[in-house]
Amino acid sequence: MLSLTISGLLLTTTVADEKACVRETEYEVCSKDEICSYGQCVTGCRTTAQCPQGQGCLDNKCTTMICSPGYSQSCYEGKTGKSVGICRKGIQICLSNGRTFSPCFNQVLPQQEICDQQDNDCNGSIDEEITCECEPGTKRTCYTGPQNTHDVDECRGGLQYCEKDYSWGKCAEQKRPSLEICDQKDNDCDGQVDEDVNCECKPGAIKSCYTHDPATAGIGECHDGKQVCQMDNTWFDGCFEEQGPVSETMTDNKDNNCDGEIDNVFVDPNPQILDTPVIIDSEPKPQLEIIE
Repeated sequence: MLSLTISGLLLTTTVADEKACVRETEYEVCSKDEICSYGQCVTGCRTTAQCPQGQGCLDNKCTTMICSPGYSQSCYEGKTGKSVGICRKGIQICLSNGRTFSPCFNQVLPQQEICDQQDNDCNGSIDEEITCECEPGTKRTCYTGPQNTHDVDECRGGLQYCEKDYSWGKCAEQKRPSLEICDQKDNDCDGQVDEDVNCECKPGAIKSCYTHDPATAGIGECHDGKQVCQMDNTWFDGCFEEQGPVSETMTDNKDNNCDGEIDNVFVDPNPQILDTPVIIDSEPKPQLEIIE
């Protein structure tokens, strides 16, 4: 029950508080298509249920929406190669305004072909039209992420080892751009820290995280970690219990560098190290972000 005293009179009503609108000595009840604003009933909405089909309640106004906030769908921005070779689809999430989707993150786009026994350009062929000859046991630096992210903040190059078949193996132990999380680090290697990420959370909440190359997540020994919300409603720095790629151990029967193969690095007792780095650029990728 709602009781109001106006000009010495006691009024009693069963109208819900959110529909009651009081200004000085005046009292009125807002209709289902109105809200109370500064003591006056004005056209507006409180929930999406008050809006016509296909619209949502945003900033107290019924607005046309193309998606439900938080809804996710697969995406791919490459011209060719979807689900061919190393290429794979990503995910985009409907933003809170219900009118646009986030950039497509975690997708893998076609890259320049390199000697790593993989189909980098996603055309169905492996290591085609390039020379892959090398001396078994030698190694060289490499990087398969976007060139403008090489050696930027968290991103760094890895190593390629020449294998027994005289061809270069995969680029191992590199760290390419990953999903931006609240850890005071530049995870996506764009020169900014924790940008476009909602770092507020409910104390005690837990969410998964992975700060290494997205292409290695869930491969071999690599797996997600956890991030915990602190009492000040912010995510604690760091991703606990995650496992990223490390140097391959030849005798443990595990995929330590998370390249999909076990104990696959050929090691020469007297390796020759090539000083010239091999940096392979990929198609431009959208900024990675988390949509809460």
